[in-house]
Parts: sequence; C-alpha cells; structure tokens
Amino acid sequence: SQAFARCGTLVDINLPSGLKKISSLLFRGCSALKSIEIPSGVSIIERWAFGECISLENVKIPETVLEVEYSAFSKCTSLENIKLPESLKTLGNSVFRECSSLKEIVIPENVDLDFDTNFELFMDCLSLKKAKLPGKWNAIPQYTFCNCISLESYIVGDNVRTIGSGAFGVSQASQRFLTAHQRCFPFNRRDLL
Repeated sequence: SQAFARCGTLVDINLPSGLKKISSLLFRGCSALKSIEIPSGVSIIERWAFGECISLENVKIPETVLEVEYSAFSKCTSLENIKLPESLKTLGNSVFRECSSLKEIVIPENVDLDFDTNFELFMDCLSLKKAKLPGKWNAIPQYTFCNCISLESYIVGDNVRTIGSGAFGVSQASQRFLTAHQRCFPFNRRDLL
C-alpha cells in the first residue's frame, strides 16, 4: 500500500477509474506532489494517504467518498483550501493537523461526531481563519482548534454542550467563544485552554 511513499520526484499523477480506496500511506511524504484528483468510485481515503505531502496545493475529492481516516492530509503544509464532499460520513482524528497554510474549512453536515476519534482535527493549522462544524455536533472535540492562532470566524451548532480539553487552546477565538457562549451552557474555562 506504500507504492509511492516518499517519492520525492512525483509532481502529478492520474489515478485510474475503478479505484475503491486510496490505501494507507500510499502517497505519504511525496514532497513534490502538487495536485491530486481522486476518481469517482473511491469511498475511503485511508490513514496517512497524503500525509506529509508538503507541496500539495489542490485536492479534488468526489462525492463517492464516505470516510477519511486519521492523518490522511496531516502535515500538508501547502494546502490552502479543500472542499469536502457532502457524502462524507466519517472523519478520523488529526485529518488536517499541521496543515499550516489551510485558511478555511467546512465539515459537511452528514459527518457524524465521535468524540473519541474526532480530536485534533485542525491542531496547528496556523493560517486557519474560518471553520464550520456540523450543526448536529453536540461537542467540540479536544484540541480541535488548538494553536489555530489565526482563527477569526467559526460556526458551531446550538447543540454544543461539551468542549473538549484544549479545543481552542492558544487560539484567538477562545476568548470570543467564552464570551458568546458562557450564558448558554455551563462549562469550565480551564477546559478551553
């Protein structure tokens, strides 16, 4: 499954139709890979599939993708924007961790919350300015926006009752979140930082 892993000269690749999954570690560490179009029919992007692809700027994900496993795009430091398909149901932990150029993200409404596996989604995304979590989520998992020092705007549902440890740690949004939501439900300030 690591067929192209650490291939430092791979800049572009055309994936064949008929693929059902992007295997674990398949392109991990392909430091020159700039863009990828995942063919329709793929239903899962497995763990670390594109992790550490530091030149990756463009990713096209089809509506057939239902699951993106943990760290699938972690440390893709050139990735500025990515559109997740509305078909998406499951996101693993740390999917976009250390994507330091990522500016904006919308998690589709169909994505189910698993408080134990959705942690660190955007941790260390230093350029992240805007984020939208599904309205049905009743929690913000731990370390979701930790070290997102540029975060200015975020949308969470009215159902949020739990804020995981470090969810907004060190982000500019932590104080605004406290101010805006402290009257809505009780929580402990130390859980945010």
